Amino acid sequence: MGREDVHPAPTLTCFEEPMAEEKSKKPKIDLKARLGKTQAGTGGSLGMGDGGAMIPMAPPSGDRITPPPSVRPPSSSGGIAPPPGIAPPPGIGGGGNLLNPFAPKPVAQPKAAPVSAEAQTIKVEVSEELHDARKKSRRFSIIVGVFAAAIGLGIGFFAGGQSVRKERAAAAIRGADALEIAVNDTAKKVDELEPIFKDIESQLKNKKYPADAVTKLNDFVVPFNAATLKDANIGALSPELQSKIILFLRLSEEIQDKKKDLANLVAYRKTDFEAMWARWAEKPGMEYVVTFTDGGSGKVGGELWMVKYDDTPAKEGQPAKRAARVPWEQKEWPADMQLKKNAQAGEGFKVPRYTKGDLPGPNAQFVPIDPKTIPFNDDEPIQVPIIAKMNEIRMLVQGNDAVNFEKPGIKTESENLAKQLSDISLKKQ
Repeated sequence: MGREDVHPAPTLTCFEEPMAEEKSKKPKIDLKARLGKTQAGTGGSLGMGDGGAMIPMAPPSGDRITPPPSVRPPSSSGGIAPPPGIAPPPGIGGGGNLLNPFAPKPVAQPKAAPVSAEAQTIKVEVSEELHDARKKSRRFSIIVGVFAAAIGLGIGFFAGGQSVRKERAAAAIRGADALEIAVNDTAKKVDELEPIFKDIESQLKNKKYPADAVTKLNDFVVPFNAATLKDANIGALSPELQSKIILFLRLSEEIQDKKKDLANLVAYRKTDFEAMWARWAEKPGMEYVVTFTDGGSGKVGGELWMVKYDDTPAKEGQPAKRAARVPWEQKEWPADMQLKKNAQAGEGFKVPRYTKGDLPGPNAQFVPIDPKTIPFNDDEPIQVPIIAKMNEIRMLVQGNDAVNFEKPGIKTESENLAKQLSDISLKKQ
């Protein structure tokens, strides 16, 4: 076979373009045919083809230099083969020339989805005996839980009850201390009332207004009152002791109320007392008489009557005005006078005075009474309510131990009550 002259195609760069005339003059080269011939030969050299790819060339027909066996021929795929023992970097390898910028880009292969196991339905059959065993176990667990909760509640209730009882007992002891002190103080305090009463009686008897006694009554305060029971916790005490404490409180409150009424009553009667004492300073006049009447069967009846005077009763802001009395020392008494049955009677009766003759006469007659012989004449009605109020307070203070006439009082109740409260207080020691 004759030798063919093979001329390598000129290599083109991105900066050079062949002229149009040169392209039309040069014959077209069939690269596929030449490539097939080169591959079919035993060896050849490489040349540059279109696009910069290495093309195997047919060896010359003449003398040919055979490369030594230690030199590895270049790969038929083109490009420079890597040295032996060195692998290409990751992502570079396989077919195609990746280092050639003009080579076509390899198509990215999609990653295969991981193969997952198909879900399978597992059917487990449980026997009736196992169901019954589970129900019994669950029922037993519930019963045990309820029983344990009941025991826990019982223990908690018992422990809580014990704690509450201890706290109430401690509060009762503290309250008993305070109550005992208040009871003893009250028993001593009420002793101050009797000297005040004596002072009132003495001042009125001496025709003086007891201003100091009224001030002392207004300042007097019973130590035992409702505020004393506020923190005493008497509910923790026995019912019997509670009743005694309530009774003692009632007596204390009554004394407090009545002493206030007494002070107001004495102060209200001040003008009345002064008017009465002014009358007493005058010469005594005729106030009372004795009337005589025929009692039948030869008997004489006698009654005590009062002389009716035209006194003006007291009004708001104005004291009572007393009319002039008939003097006892007057030699000529009136022949007749207006008489009334008592101080409250408003209507009077005209009765003649007895002068001479036998008693009784055909009509009622009166005989005057010497004012000096009537000691109770000084005990005017204005003093009566004051004395009555003081006696009521005395009864609340002292009480009464007489059989069938028992009445509780501060003095009769305080000693026993204080002793019982003291016994409770000793428990803390």
